[in-house]
Amino acid sequence: MATVSLDCRSRTDQDGLASVRLRIEHAGNQKFLSTGLKVKPEKWRDGKVTRGHREADHINSRLREVESAAQDALTKLRASAVPITASRLKSRVQDELNGDEAPAEHPDFIAWSLERVERVYDNQGTRRNHRSSLRKFERFLGETRGRADIGFRELDASLLEEMMAWESTELDNADSTIHKTMRTLRRMCNLAIRDGHMEQADYPFRHITLSRSRTQKQPLTDAEVEALEERRKAMDQGLVSYPRRDTTAAHALRSWLVQMYLLGMRWGDVCSLRWSSIRDGRVEYTMLKTGTAKSVKLVPKAREIIKVYAGRRPKQRFVFPFLDWRQEDLETDEGIRQATQRVNAAVNQKLRTIAEKVGITSTLTTHIARHTAANRMAGAGWELRKISAALGHQSVSTTEQYLRSLKDDELDEDHMGLF
Repeated sequence: MATVSLDCRSRTDQDGLASVRLRIEHAGNQKFLSTGLKVKPEKWRDGKVTRGHREADHINSRLREVESAAQDALTKLRASAVPITASRLKSRVQDELNGDEAPAEHPDFIAWSLERVERVYDNQGTRRNHRSSLRKFERFLGETRGRADIGFRELDASLLEEMMAWESTELDNADSTIHKTMRTLRRMCNLAIRDGHMEQADYPFRHITLSRSRTQKQPLTDAEVEALEERRKAMDQGLVSYPRRDTTAAHALRSWLVQMYLLGMRWGDVCSLRWSSIRDGRVEYTMLKTGTAKSVKLVPKAREIIKVYAGRRPKQRFVFPFLDWRQEDLETDEGIRQATQRVNAAVNQKLRTIAEKVGITSTLTTHIARHTAANRMAGAGWELRKISAALGHQSVSTTEQYLRSLKDDELDEDHMGLF
């Protein structure tokens, strides 16, 4: 049974005063909430200060307010469908004292998490990634449980382990992708505990260890880039059977090279590159991932490729035709993001085929353009700070990950000369 009472600590400060606090008890658990008041212990009796205290009326009036707020919070919590805990009751008392409305109850973990993501994260990309993981969890429940919701107390380790197995076998997700999904669910569970919707004892990740192996993204060598450029020239002249000039594969090859030539421009930004962004010999745009402005010089090699699409202007607003037939709302950044993400898989498939045609054995994807550009910059002696700025990274540590393979090569050369 939950109880609330006023308590005066026995320990005093240098002035001989002890803190008055609200004691909250339930099922053997205790929580304390400071009232902000201090009194001499000898002036405290039966939950109030004695009449001998010169501010007895004022202090006792404040204490009655705290006590009343605590009883109101307890009454409301008992009337709700949420299980009572000492932590949850403490949070509700604080809301009552602050004049806040009690938060709406969310019996559904996914619905609550989707709402919480919008409030806790400012970065659009982070919100999008968390939403994607939660939607995947929702799909898992639909396919395995015949429902799309789950209560907080239903979330346990065995269910999460089943989810990980489902991602691996049914979706063929890599370990890194599964790890990303689980990190989202773990973060939401931690927030649910903090917000009082889940008990620490019910935390499902206590018995799950998340581990992942980082996949090393291999940038292309100068020779491999040159092989792609030669294939692009032969394609534009109609000298090769694959890719043909007006196919998705052709657009994939050209856009990959433009990504690299424009200092590792992100795929979403080059896919949705507007003609209006190209002016005065520069490409000026707002990065979809971070929402920050970016300005890059339009170097001759990138300009040569873009000129192939000059006939699209001014009828089409996008330089490349990837989004011409998409059904998403292309008037919003979110709609464009969704469209570019869906196109990306098809483009990567074409890039892998092109790589095979020119003898590239490493995996070729749109993201490898960024790694290749980063390594080109580092090889040319660019400072880490400049490379980070060129790539639009918000953290230099991310740039260091891009350059890891280059550092290993440098060590190899030094190693050979050591012995």
